[in-house]
Amino acid sequence: MRDKKILKSYEETQEKMVSSSVLSNEANKSFFNISEACQLMGISRTTLWRLIKNEHIKVTKIGSRIIITKENINALFK
Repeated sequence: MRDKKILKSYEETQEKMVSSSVLSNEANKSFFNISEACQLMGISRTTLWRLIKNEHIKVTKIGSRIIITKENINALFK
């Protein structure tokens, strides 16, 4: 039982390490979709939609896709 828990914890740690390296690769992109922007900023989707609604972050809509540029994300922190 204990060994299974240790193994599960190890696997979860490995997954987090892989996802953090994916996140660092995403940081080099020029534009992001909603989920990528949430991961990049470390906020929930609800918080991001609130920022969009209150016009703190500008978005571009292409068809049904919402795109957020890196410049618009950086402008939020200025």
